[in-house]
Amino acid sequence: YLTRETTGWMDDSRTQSVAVMGNRLCHIVVTFRKSIRTAMPRVVLASTLGGNDLLARMANEDVVRHAGVLLTLVRSRFPDAYLIGVGVHPVAVAFANDNRIELNRIIGEMWRRTPRSCWVDPSALFSVDRLGTPLAGQLVDSIHYAPHMTRLVKRQIEMQCGVSF
Repeated sequence: YLTRETTGWMDDSRTQSVAVMGNRLCHIVVTFRKSIRTAMPRVVLASTLGGNDLLARMANEDVVRHAGVLLTLVRSRFPDAYLIGVGVHPVAVAFANDNRIELNRIIGEMWRRTPRSCWVDPSALFSVDRLGTPLAGQLVDSIHYAPHMTRLVKRQIEMQCGVSF
């Protein structure tokens, strides 16, 4: 959604998006080898890690396991790439909000322990109500953030991880 819906989010001449809307981590684990057409990418960005899994009401343990498998597979396939992981942002879905903080913490720890990697938790960019739901104007629907929030997430990735795309 990030790359498709926000003009200028990435430079198509040097950045490849293999995002498939709705894919869960278990799907990405199975398809990523065929997805990345660049032989030696400098950077691999995985976002929003576990978001669709939470929408499918998967248990955190399963999501964490799939995230670990994906991280191991990507690192082994692209040992020199800089790996950037982006956590789950606040949404207007109770189950996802109830589980995303713990999921971001666990996957973030796993990501930070990995050499040549960067973990970004976009949660602080959002203003939320007492239930953790983003305030009006931050989402375009119940799960996808608005273009201005997308630009904020991109800026956080660039500043925190020292990359541009």
